[in-house]
Amino acid sequence: MLSLCFSLFVVCIKCSITVLCAERQHRVEELQGTFAVIKSKAESRQSDLEGTLTVAEKFWENMNGMLATLKELQDNMTSAEPPGLEPETIHGQQEMLEVVFHQFSWFVYLSPVGGVGATNHF
Repeated sequence: MLSLCFSLFVVCIKCSITVLCAERQHRVEELQGTFAVIKSKAESRQSDLEGTLTVAEKFWENMNGMLATLKELQDNMTSAEPPGLEPETIHGQQEMLEVVFHQFSWFVYLSPVGGVGATNHF
């Protein structure tokens, strides 16, 4: 009888251990699934941030280019000759100002802030 009780006790312990192992295995699988989701979302976030960085770098490059153009335009305007009185002088000044105007217009047209290259990534 003692042998039978001991055998039943051993079987109960084995069953308990098996149940505990199955529960732990299930918990480990849940944690692995959660880790996979977190890793996937982190990689997606990294990709989004890298894309944003690329757009931001291009924005600042264009912004610095526009500021340099505006500074050059300001320097040209402050150092320009006073308006001419003779027709040849006036035509020369008009041509120079038209060139400056077209350069500035093209820059604004191609600017990512408000021109053709404008994007809504922000």
